[in-house]
Amino acid sequence: MAEAKSPITCVTCQREFPDDLKADDASRYFAQYSLLPKTDDAFDFATEVQSLCEYIKAISDVLRYRDHKEIEEKTYNTIFGLVGELSEEASRRTELTIETARAVLDREYRAEQATQARKAGV
Repeated sequence: MAEAKSPITCVTCQREFPDDLKADDASRYFAQYSLLPKTDDAFDFATEVQSLCEYIKAISDVLRYRDHKEIEEKTYNTIFGLVGELSEEASRRTELTIETARAVLDREYRAEQATQARKAGV
């Protein structure tokens, strides 16, 4: 993918960061790869979703193969809550990935249309 042309956006609140923000001063969030994700970095969002899905699988494997009698009911319920939270976050980042891909494709389509119109003399 070409270098991102979109603003750097907070993954949590979707607000744009100032242009002069340094990586060391950037917000951090769970399962993040890019310190300053741009809104058209679909690959980064997708990679983060992959990590979240791996976390869900790891928890599921532990629950499946661990003796459930050794896990307190409160802990067991907390683990299921964690799986739910991870699933929701993976879904949210999947939506970011889809929105990002659509925005990039739309921008490329508009640029191609403009190029064709210039060539046609319109």
